[in-house]
Amino acid sequence: VVSEPAPTPVEGAVRAVSVGGVTLDSATTSTTNASFDPITGTLTLTGDVGAISASGGKLIINVDEPSTVSGSGATNALRMVDGEVEICGDSKLTATAGSDSYVIKIIASQADKTVGLTLSGDASLDVITAKVALHISGELNPGTTASLILNTSGSSNLTRQGGNAAVLLEKADNINCYVKNGTHNVSVTGAGNNHNRTFRLGNHDASVKNTVNEKITFHISGGSLTVSGKGGTSAAVGTKTEYSGIVGLDGGEGSTMTVSGGQLTVTANNASYDVAAIYFENVAVALNPDLEYAWVECEGEVLFMAKDLLDEVGKKCHKDLSNILGTTMG
Repeated sequence: VVSEPAPTPVEGAVRAVSVGGVTLDSATTSTTNASFDPITGTLTLTGDVGAISASGGKLIINVDEPSTVSGSGATNALRMVDGEVEICGDSKLTATAGSDSYVIKIIASQADKTVGLTLSGDASLDVITAKVALHISGELNPGTTASLILNTSGSSNLTRQGGNAAVLLEKADNINCYVKNGTHNVSVTGAGNNHNRTFRLGNHDASVKNTVNEKITFHISGGSLTVSGKGGTSAAVGTKTEYSGIVGLDGGEGSTMTVSGGQLTVTANNASYDVAAIYFENVAVALNPDLEYAWVECEGEVLFMAKDLLDEVGKKCHKDLSNILGTTMG
């Protein structure tokens, strides 16, 4: 009798996952509409399931048939701690949660962890919620990376009905967002004007930058990303002003944004206020050597911009930009 060797577990894969309150592992590998392979850390869905949660590794969710994962109350529909989630397969995953919960939450609880979400294969993801659709955070732990990779021939729709951010990546030393393939929509809809930063990379709170760097790498190389919302008025947050923008990049040292392929469309739909489609903070801007630039004091901050645009920018942003501290050629 020749026995075959036992399969070698994939390094870094999760060994257990909770689905609708049922723990799936090497002892129990299936529940209604879900089966789990603890060797590869793959959860296959063939229909609707309750909330999914895991920790400490990579979880692959293979969407074999159209499925819905549901959280309720304060329970996330999909929650990962200290690990990564990859959604693949050839069908659509719909995620829902109660009005008190972020729908998809992926966070670090300790230093030097990479946390993130990848959408690959032919899979599609649909989230419509009253709270944040997707939250990926290093939770101020040093050495962490928060990552979002959109690389599917399918699509994603991440919509928040009212409020601020629909997608939020924050509180990590490195924040990476790559759009490589597929059609992706991020939006905030509903009444009210306070729709700041529909798609937010980095945290505007200065105290965050004192703990983690939040170096942003935002790279679009294929597919399409459409971000839309109203944007709102500038609002005081602690001692710092939160400026309105549909895409907000509140970056730390070394942050970059590049579009080398694909398409980025950003729309601000607010008739009441002038709203920045993309708002940058701590992100380098190229200068024209033939233009004169000015340092301008405004509301306790020093702004740097082309001198000839001061009047126009001041009017559109409803700011007094008359206090010029100095000028220089680019």
